[in-house]
Amino acid sequence: MQIAIWLKVFNDTNKANLCRLKVKTSLHYLNFAYIAYKLAQLKHY
Repeated sequence: MQIAIWLKVFNDTNKANLCRLKVKTSLHYLNFAYIAYKLAQLKHY
């Protein structure tokens, strides 16, 4: 019984970490896209 509870907690923690990783990755991607956009603007002038 104790093992099942521990596994559930472990699984939930993994899911939370995965969500956090996805958020971090998308933030990095947005940051990169923003910088690329700014550089493209600079090149046009």
